[in-house]
Amino acid sequence: MPKPTEAGRPANPGNAGAQAHNTYDGMLYNVLKALGPKDFLKERSARRIPDGAVRFMATLPNRREYDSSEVEDVRRKFNCSDIMVLHGAALEVNGRAVVITGPPGIGKSTALRRQYKRNNAPIIEDSFVLVGVDKTDGGLKLIETGMYLGQKRQVVSRSMRKLLHMQSPYITLHGDKADSGQFEKVRRLGMSISHWAGVMENLLTPASPKVREFHPRSMAVSDLIYCVHKKDEYPPLLLPEGEKPKSMASEEFIEKAGGARMHVFRLPDNRIRAKLQLTLDQLVWTTKGL
Repeated sequence: MPKPTEAGRPANPGNAGAQAHNTYDGMLYNVLKALGPKDFLKERSARRIPDGAVRFMATLPNRREYDSSEVEDVRRKFNCSDIMVLHGAALEVNGRAVVITGPPGIGKSTALRRQYKRNNAPIIEDSFVLVGVDKTDGGLKLIETGMYLGQKRQVVSRSMRKLLHMQSPYITLHGDKADSGQFEKVRRLGMSISHWAGVMENLLTPASPKVREFHPRSMAVSDLIYCVHKKDEYPPLLLPEGEKPKSMASEEFIEKAGGARMHVFRLPDNRIRAKLQLTLDQLVWTTKGL
């Protein structure tokens, strides 16, 4: 009888080679993991989180401990019912927020930086985004956390991935590839390089002078761009009132986020980077009347 895996399903004997950890990729992953910082909070402190920041965002997205009273304080302050934590980025266009959410490495940050350079649209968040459902009208509002001010984007890690010709598996591989080990191998190695190089860069980068001037604010979300992959390691996280955080399926999230215009892209898609940039161009031009 085949030996069951941790998920309780029979192991596939044909996957033994793909799951072996003594390969070059596995060894490099373990080396990078060992070299990374051991204390997540110290790493975030080195990035100089602003004094007024929404501090639970430094730990909650990575499923670590957090103070639930901080979540409730934010809920009361900004008059929200449900609160959602999204892996993504956001920019401001004419006083309203445009949010992109989806798995790592698909071009979310690149698309936003392009808008900032071309149309001077300020970037609000570029890691995780905090979105609340307004109790009054049911609309979506972005709650600025302050994390973007205290960290520098990982220019070095992106350059390393290009040098190694690494493509995000979320762009090229279907979720069923995870059964062969190929998807997980590429994802694990790519994220290890990104994390290690990005942390080293953040440790050596001076803090922004604006860090100590931060005060949280909220703004309505006009558009939400949602990139869906069934193996997304950072699915939308719901913080219901009086309940524990829980991950949301794509259908549940689309329904919950109905207070904003939704643009959905299904992954994998080799043209996702171009589609994100084109969609943002259209939204910014329309909103600004260009």
